[in-house]
Amino acid sequence: MALCILFSCRQSEKTKTDIPIVTWDCNHISSIHDADLIRDVDILKLDCKEVIFEEIDKIIKHKKWIYLMDKQKTRSVFVYDTLGNFVNSISTFGQGPKEYLQMTDIFVDSNNSTLNIVSRIDKKILQYTLDGDSCIGIRKLPKSFWSLSPFQKKYIGYMGNYGEDRTKPFNLWSLNQDLELEDGYFEIPSSWESQLQSGGYVFSYYQGDLLFIKSMDYNIYSAEKNFKPQYSLDFGKSNWPDFSDSYDQMLERLRQMKYVNRLHYFQETTHFLLGLFTYKGQDLLGIYDKEEQHSSVLRLEPYTNPYFLSFGNIIGMDEEAIYSLVRASDVKRSWTGKDEYNDFTTKYPTQIKRLREKFKDVDENGNPFLLIHYIK
Repeated sequence: MALCILFSCRQSEKTKTDIPIVTWDCNHISSIHDADLIRDVDILKLDCKEVIFEEIDKIIKHKKWIYLMDKQKTRSVFVYDTLGNFVNSISTFGQGPKEYLQMTDIFVDSNNSTLNIVSRIDKKILQYTLDGDSCIGIRKLPKSFWSLSPFQKKYIGYMGNYGEDRTKPFNLWSLNQDLELEDGYFEIPSSWESQLQSGGYVFSYYQGDLLFIKSMDYNIYSAEKNFKPQYSLDFGKSNWPDFSDSYDQMLERLRQMKYVNRLHYFQETTHFLLGLFTYKGQDLLGIYDKEEQHSSVLRLEPYTNPYFLSFGNIIGMDEEAIYSLVRASDVKRSWTGKDEYNDFTTKYPTQIKRLREKFKDVDENGNPFLLIHYIK
């Protein structure tokens, strides 16, 4: 009964404010092939002569550059051009003035045309030329931000549930051009202090607006509207049943894998709202057609047009595309046309031929391939 009252209040609140309610029902999952979402797919062979990597935490595509951040293993940022040619790598882990102790985010600042690395522990931003060739500036931060994003000649910083100041334990801060604190948003519950859910990112851009999500919250917030909800998500029976859970209680519920507690990546586009989340151990893509006001939940199955390839591991989204990585060994299997159990050439002859025409050979020990799924 209490849950019904809570849900009823939330529904009433949404209706009053006219926030679009996006329903992603995990009990009705269809194939991504059934959705009119992707208009084209491109695949880039990322040059491996200079650097080898396995996992990437974040991607940014900006003009003729592609930035790939690996904050865990190599602690590096790799710069490629849009043809997959290696340009530069930034790997300066350390305690020096132009080094970082804990790289947690990267962003491009269009105001001064720089690539920026956020270093959390030592509270600073390292500014690089867009090609990643040289560090041209260091800026001190007032707090230990996990993520930072420019917004209308200001900056928005995310604390990752680490308050620092018990009198103002806000998870989100706005900063002026001089990186001075202005306003705080979303107070951190004491039971969640310093408990960060890693993986994915809390910011995305749409038509100049900065959108924000947070764990254990089914709203997407707009910076342009002073962080009022822009969309409200409803996962039905997969909604988190009790928002007063402590962090330990939350972990226990996570082990049950019955609930959706957060989005890993999300993006609004001209026609869609997209959100990547995990349910029962499976990564799923929720989509909402803004024009038709229709929602669906999709399995990320292999695309067969124009190539036969795995959909890949999603590492980011923007207004134009969904970006994913496919292991070189998996591309090699498709390129070969068969494995010990399957004959892909017989089933997908056109797609295999097209893949072989694009790549004369595939090194199965090379870097992952980058798939760019262009959104309609």
